Amino acid sequence: MKTAAVIDKNDKAVGRMVVPAEKITADKNSGAARHKILLAISGMDSDLSSLKYAINVCERLDTGLEILYKPGKAAAALSRCLPELKKRGVIYSMIESGGRLTDEIQTLTGTKGNVLFAVIGVPPGMNKSNPEIADLINNLKCPLVTVSDHKRS
Repeated sequence: MKTAAVIDKNDKAVGRMVVPAEKITADKNSGAARHKILLAISGMDSDLSSLKYAINVCERLDTGLEILYKPGKAAAALSRCLPELKKRGVIYSMIESGGRLTDEIQTLTGTKGNVLFAVIGVPPGMNKSNPEIADLINNLKCPLVTVSDHKRS
């Protein structure tokens, strides 16, 4: 087992996460990361912070990024961020969501054994006591990272 730093959006280490060593390595010879971070984009204000967080983690763990997105507002915001992914060398794939994002996160993490953890943006103040987040946490096959834009006074 190895530990990986949990980094906030300001690149400050806020904790550590234990990860099996084989999940941290990537197959550099094939040019594709074996393991991925799943990022869910829904069109919320916190999506940009979630994307920045996911990119930083992908670089640090040398993993790929799988982006699950809702069509419309999320797709438009995502298209503006794709050049940053390419510039930073993060291998990514995109999946358009056809249903409820939380259901699709559960399905993807349950069927794909290569997802280290899922990242979602949440509104300020939402936490694990929210029924939708609690359900997601209880039914995921991997850890869930929630990212929120906190308003500063």
